[in-house]
Amino acid sequence: MKKLLLIAFSVILLTSCSKDDDATIVGKWYFYKISIFESGQETVEMYENACTTKRDYLKFQSDDVVLSYFYDDMCIEEMVSSIYTLDGTDLTIDGDAVEVISLTDKSLKLKAISDTAGDYFIYEFKK
Repeated sequence: MKKLLLIAFSVILLTSCSKDDDATIVGKWYFYKISIFESGQETVEMYENACTTKRDYLKFQSDDVVLSYFYDDMCIEEMVSSIYTLDGTDLTIDGDAVEVISLTDKSLKLKAISDTAGDYFIYEFKK
């Protein structure tokens, strides 16, 4: 279920907000941490890669393509290709929107709204 949620999220993601002047979304972004805000409660989970030798990541390319790489417990790669647009802090991936709440040269934080009223997720990535 967690992997499905992450794949769905990666097909919903990325751009820029409070950013460094030189920061760009283009590049490899490794999943790092997930903050879940439900019913006014925050739960923080460190991202756990299923494969012990490879890390899941998103690769934003300059041609508006984002590639999502996931590795299962056998370290078999699954890659999903999506189209993204970035307009200020609004990141749209294949038609699904998220908010870029911070972008530096080493860190990216994205906010995704849950289907449940008031609930949301903050995904943190590291380069």
